[in-house]
Order: sequence, then structure tokens, then C-alpha cells
Amino acid sequence: MSVDPEAKFTVVHPGTAEVISWRAKMHLLAGADTSGSKLTVIETENGPAGGPPLHRHDREDEAFFVLGGNYTFVCAEETTAAGPGSFVYLPKGLPHRYRAGESGGRLLMLFIPSGIEGYFRALAAQMDEGAIDPLAARALAESFGLELFEDY
Repeated sequence: MSVDPEAKFTVVHPGTAEVISWRAKMHLLAGADTSGSKLTVIETENGPAGGPPLHRHDREDEAFFVLGGNYTFVCAEETTAAGPGSFVYLPKGLPHRYRAGESGGRLLMLFIPSGIEGYFRALAAQMDEGAIDPLAARALAESFGLELFEDY
């Protein structure tokens, strides 16, 4: 059995994860640097009606485990409600989005392979500079293999 030299045994204790904040507060639990570029795991806190615009990933499959609150997920032509304990899988290539309910919520997000954390960091940096320009947001998304169908 071979061990991937890029993957590292990792433990992230409560309150020690890298925090990436934009319209959500994201706690990066695993990324390219710790998983040998295999997966990204993020715990996300969304405010009421929080969530990304309709978009599509060309690189990553995405999965969600609802930790708290109620969410609505859209994937292609399907819409479903998902509450605590629900698991949602979104294959790459399909337009999708999610929205937290009126109380907000928490999600555990998994991306396979990793790398999307770079997009979230860059997006947070753009938003720190003020309102995000829709053209800049689309260009940033495209550089990470994403297509935005709506503006932030």
C-alpha cells in the first residue's frame, strides 16, 4: 500500500480553522495543502437567505451535509428542501445554487478535487475592497473553472 506524500494527517480543533468571510463565514477544515489536492472541506455559516448565485463547476463535484437550519437546493431543473441531517450531492457540470432559510444555517461542504478554497479567498479579498464588480466576479470565477449565471 502506498501513501500519498502530499496528503497529511490533519486535525483541526474548534476555533483553529482558517476563516474565509465574504457573504458567508467559511471555516476551511481541509484543502489542497493538507489533502494532496484531493478534496476541500469547509464548514459554512449562512445568514438568512444566504448562498451563492446560480453557477456551474467545471472541475469539482460538490456535496453538502446540512448541520443546521433549512436550505433550498437547486440543481439543473430540480429544487428540493433540505434540513438538518440531509446530504446533497451536486455533480460537476450542472448549474446549481443553495439558499438558507429565514433563520440562516450551517453546512459542511465537500469539494472533490480540492482547490476551490483559492476562489473563496480571492472572492473575499475582492469583497473586502467594496462592492464586487460583476465583470470582475465573472472573470475570477472563470479562472477557477466556474461559470456564474447570476451576479453576486
